[in-house]
Amino acid sequence: MSLITGLLSGAQAPPKQDATSTIQTLCLRLSSSTLLEDRRAAILGLRSFAREFQELVASEGLRGLIACLARDREDGDTVRAVLETLLMLFVPDALNLESSGDIALWLTDEFTQKQENITILLDLLEDGDFFIRLYALQLLAAISNNRPARTQECVYTAPLGVNRLVEILGDKREAIRNEAVLLIIHLSAGHTDIQKMITFSNAFDQVFAIIDTEGGMEGGIVVQDCLQLLSNLLSFNVSNQKYFRETGGIPKLAALLDLGPEDKVLPFAREQRDTNIQYALRLVRLFVVPGGLGTVQNQNALVAAGIMHLVVKAAFSPADLAVRTEALKAVADLIDGNKPLQEAFGTMVVAPPELQPPPPLPSPDGGNKNGDRAEIEPVECGVIEGLLDLALMNSSKHVFDARFAAGRSLEAYFNGNELVRRHFLAYAIELHDHGDPSANALTCLLHLDNASRGDPYRVWIASAILIHLIYDDKEAKVLATGVKEGDAEAGEEVVTAIQGISANLIMALQHQYDPRICIGYLMLLCVWLFGDSDAVDDFLSEGASVQALVGAVKENGVDLIVQGLSTLLLGILYEFSHAQSPVSRTQVHEILTQQMERDLYVNKLTKLRSHPLIRDFEVSKDEFMPGQRPRHGHGLPEVYFDPVFVEFFKDNCGQIVRAIDKDPNLETKITANGITKVSNGVNLEELESLRGQVEESQRILAAVEDEKHAIEAQHAAEMNAVHQQFQAAQDSLQKDHSSVIAGLQKQLLAAQQLSSQLQQSFQRSREALAAETRKHNEAIETQRKKFEAEKVTADERNRTIMEEMRQRNRRTVEEKETLVQSLRKQIGELQQHAKAAANEVQQVKRQQDEAGRRSQAAAEEAERKLADVQRQAEEAVARLAAEKDAQMGKLAVEKDAQLQALQRQFEETRRNAESVDEARRQAEEHSRGLQQELEQARSYTASITSEKDSELQAARAQLEERDDQLSKLQSDLEQAAKKHAEDLESQLAERDSRLSQLQSSLDRAAKEHAQDLATQHEEHTTELKKKFSIIAELEAKLASTIDAATLEKEKTAAAEAAKARDAAVKEKEALAKECDEVKAKAEEVQTELDDLFMVLGDLEEKRKADKKRLKELGQEVSEDEDEDDDDDDNDEE
Repeated sequence: MSLITGLLSGAQAPPKQDATSTIQTLCLRLSSSTLLEDRRAAILGLRSFAREFQELVASEGLRGLIACLARDREDGDTVRAVLETLLMLFVPDALNLESSGDIALWLTDEFTQKQENITILLDLLEDGDFFIRLYALQLLAAISNNRPARTQECVYTAPLGVNRLVEILGDKREAIRNEAVLLIIHLSAGHTDIQKMITFSNAFDQVFAIIDTEGGMEGGIVVQDCLQLLSNLLSFNVSNQKYFRETGGIPKLAALLDLGPEDKVLPFAREQRDTNIQYALRLVRLFVVPGGLGTVQNQNALVAAGIMHLVVKAAFSPADLAVRTEALKAVADLIDGNKPLQEAFGTMVVAPPELQPPPPLPSPDGGNKNGDRAEIEPVECGVIEGLLDLALMNSSKHVFDARFAAGRSLEAYFNGNELVRRHFLAYAIELHDHGDPSANALTCLLHLDNASRGDPYRVWIASAILIHLIYDDKEAKVLATGVKEGDAEAGEEVVTAIQGISANLIMALQHQYDPRICIGYLMLLCVWLFGDSDAVDDFLSEGASVQALVGAVKENGVDLIVQGLSTLLLGILYEFSHAQSPVSRTQVHEILTQQMERDLYVNKLTKLRSHPLIRDFEVSKDEFMPGQRPRHGHGLPEVYFDPVFVEFFKDNCGQIVRAIDKDPNLETKITANGITKVSNGVNLEELESLRGQVEESQRILAAVEDEKHAIEAQHAAEMNAVHQQFQAAQDSLQKDHSSVIAGLQKQLLAAQQLSSQLQQSFQRSREALAAETRKHNEAIETQRKKFEAEKVTADERNRTIMEEMRQRNRRTVEEKETLVQSLRKQIGELQQHAKAAANEVQQVKRQQDEAGRRSQAAAEEAERKLADVQRQAEEAVARLAAEKDAQMGKLAVEKDAQLQALQRQFEETRRNAESVDEARRQAEEHSRGLQQELEQARSYTASITSEKDSELQAARAQLEERDDQLSKLQSDLEQAAKKHAEDLESQLAERDSRLSQLQSSLDRAAKEHAQDLATQHEEHTTELKKKFSIIAELEAKLASTIDAATLEKEKTAAAEAAKARDAAVKEKEALAKECDEVKAKAEEVQTELDDLFMVLGDLEEKRKADKKRLKELGQEVSEDEDEDDDDDDNDEE
């Protein structure tokens, strides 16, 4: 027994393993195991720890779990266990202190860092297993909730990621379908591209199918989710809206809004049904955002589908107030800015639930107490009347949102439609005048009764309606200003609408009514009085009103907004008052500066502008007014300002702040029609009268100016006669001069043509010579290369080299033959050019002979008058000769440079030939068979050279003849120029004599006309003194101007004569210059011929060099050719 106890006591129990080591072991087994069963067991173990030890499991096993999803995707049990574990990690446990939302964010970041992780989850959606698909959707939803933007990008970039999600909407299993709807709602929020992909994946039809399956608008939360999804897809997405409109989505939406009777809805389903209706109405409003791109088309499409009637029906149904409010907002957006829809809306008839009688009470006998009628006919009214009743007559705090929505609908009814606006205002005035008890904004403003004091927003909403009626509409403002109360014939006091509203305002300020009443009145008066001096005078007719406003501003217990608006109204009164106002502008200024002081005035306006309700005012789509939270104490919403007034205040606050610094004398008076009578102290009527007086004096001055112009015109006519005589003489001289100039121009043109032709021929010769030189150099270079190649390979293959040399020499002979043929062609072209040049010279000579005869005839008429011109011409000729010598020197330098270049080329050619000769001597032993072929080439070259020499001699003879002809032509031109100069001199002398005669006649005529003008001036002066005694000073000025005009005319006549003489002298100089230019052209032609001769000499030298090179190459040149060369050299010497 002791032995057994000893053994038991000696055995030790195994150590206990804690959760941390167990989780680490499981994670290690998950990442390292190769068997699927081991990995599945590890995953199940981690799942058991996931809820209690979220942080540890997430940090140790997340990457292994994600890897297992990709590796073991085919095993459904493993994938399901992984997804369950991951979902446990994403959901924080409220009972576990270590669990927090940071773990879910960290898990989301790990998932979204790699695109592959999201793609794995999207791939799992294709699995048909219920739990795998459900868990994958839930996991994507959890990731999207934590990092929506990153998740959207991952799903958008994944292959077919969005399409897979949309396909799940058709799953018959409701749990999966509902999770897919929620996930798509998250993914489509604010991402336009995903919205488009979802839309074009046929999502609209699937969503409407889900709504129908769930029972339409009476369905549960799933219908609300589907409507939210449609809102996400259509919100500010024009393309999706267009697709929805064109694919028949609007009739389906209309079918949803076609609600059944209210009493058939089950009580437990009523709340969800109302929520669904609100979502559907918001969906309607997404199509008709004011100012949107496709708003008008959407408005027309929605109304055509009958949605406007359904929405109006919902707005005036006995449904929940939230539904009615949303329906009224949708009505406002449907008709806003669309005139046809506004007019159609105004004709609709509704049955407001507020006007309906109570239902009949059942009787003991099973009938009803009201009779046998089972139903009571509803009480109907116009839609505008129903909106006014809801906005103005219902004072319950619970219908506050509906009242504002009704006011918004009324504003949308006449927004942008002047006819509807004025008709509405005129009808309201008519009802008020007749004392109609129905709801009327004007009556609510003028009659501040106990009901209005108990309902502050009645006055506020009425003021907002009237602001929208008169804002930026002068005619509507005039119509409202004309409203009056009281019968003067019956002894009653007549009170205008402005006076009545101001009285109610003063009463509200004095009795400290709710600030909303004062704010409503002040907003209306500020908009009404701004820019209308007549309305300001109407307000100032009650002097106590100004003092009451000042007291409200200075009193401490008044609301800050009321004080700021009162100050704004006082500034408007001062800005648009004038001296004739009931309280003059000066008095209003004294009240502002003395009783209020400038600092208080500016301080109140500045505080109002910086007030949060003004500064942060924004008009959103779902909230027409900011700050609709109830105020502590009385429970009324904190709504104080209308959007139109806020816009008006921000635009004009600066002007009203600066108004107090304006001088009271600088008044501005503007009528209700917008006509400015006084601007900054200037009376526009008096200004117009002064302008009329100025225009009358200007007309008198114009009459005097007409008299002056008549006298000047008479004098001008007389002077024109004298000018015509002078012009006739000048024209005759001009004709003579033009004929002479034309002759010289023709001669100059012929010389220019000759020069251009010679230049062209010279250029062609130069180009031919350059081509020939290049060909020679190329031939020599090819020969040199061939000889060097033969020298290198001569020792190895003698027979092969001999054969190659024969072929090369044969090709060389062929190239020589082609070269000689090209030389023949060039020589033939030179001969043709020489002949053409000779013909052109003969033509030029004939033209010069004709021009000489014509110029001789003209020279005989003017040979006495050009002695001075001849001397100038001689000087010009001498100057041109000097210039010619300088140019010839330059040309000689250039030719020398060209010769040196040719010599350098020749030296290079000679050196190349020497190298070729050396190669030939080295290969002479191997080329004996080539000697005969070379001798044949020499004989053929000699014959070609002799032919070339004969052709060159003939061309040289022709060029010498051309030189003689050009020298003769130059002498003829000089003689013709001298004769023409003499003729021009005689013509100019005659012109000078005629000009002197004309000058004397002009002087006499000018004196005679001056005397006549003096007498006429005296007569007209006496007549003007008798007729216009009032403007004697103007007549004296006119007489002085006339005297000055006559003197100026005389001076201009003398100046014109002097100008004519100067023009004649200038014409002489021009003719002399033209003669000099003709001579210069002839000299240029001569220089070009000299250049041509030099080129021919270069060709001759080139031919001699070719002969020498042939001799050096071992070819024989006949003695006759040498003698011909010697003879040519002697001839040249």
